[in-house]
Amino acid sequence: MSENASLLKGHGETRIHINDAHTRHPLHTHMTSKARLEAFSDGMFSIIITIMVLDLKASGEDWGALVDMLPSIGIYALSFLYVGIYWTNHHSMIHAAVGVNGLVLWANLLLLFMLSLMPFTTRWMGEVFDTVPVAVYGITLTLSGVSYALLNRVLVSLARCETGHVPPGLDSGYKAPASVLLYCAGVGLSFLSPWAGISIYMFIATLWLVPVIFNLKWRF
Repeated sequence: MSENASLLKGHGETRIHINDAHTRHPLHTHMTSKARLEAFSDGMFSIIITIMVLDLKASGEDWGALVDMLPSIGIYALSFLYVGIYWTNHHSMIHAAVGVNGLVLWANLLLLFMLSLMPFTTRWMGEVFDTVPVAVYGITLTLSGVSYALLNRVLVSLARCETGHVPPGLDSGYKAPASVLLYCAGVGLSFLSPWAGISIYMFIATLWLVPVIFNLKWRF
């Protein structure tokens, strides 16, 4: 008999026990602590926000300089809102997850990498509000949305493999994929008008923010 199998006898029956080390689903890998992933991710979110605010620089010392900065401050506020939305949803998603494995860690790193591009695109769009900077900002949002949806799918698949069901609050439904499609629409519209692209980006942020403020359960 194979070294991965053994005979078990009891109560008049003989059963063959197969060592499941070689028959596990690929997601059944060594689980690590969620606390370390959350701590690392929280640090990255903080760094991203810090870099964005440090990029706000006044060109003078009077009120006029501050007025000139209002477009950059508005774009910073939009980016801050997006990072905050990702942070809160990331926190809820990891809290609901059944565990963390290597695949989850890499998917999480991909999300953080995409979000780390936000300071660059935010500063560029604040300095030059034109078609290409607005489109590149939207591409960053698109890639971040894809990364978030991928991380969510990995966590959902892991939960199904480990427990047979998906914990409440883990599956984001169709909101993340739908947001990605809207981001792409915003990128396309930005070539017609930068304001049209920004309007789409603001609309998507509202879709994620309003249900949280009013404790609504929008799932689409």
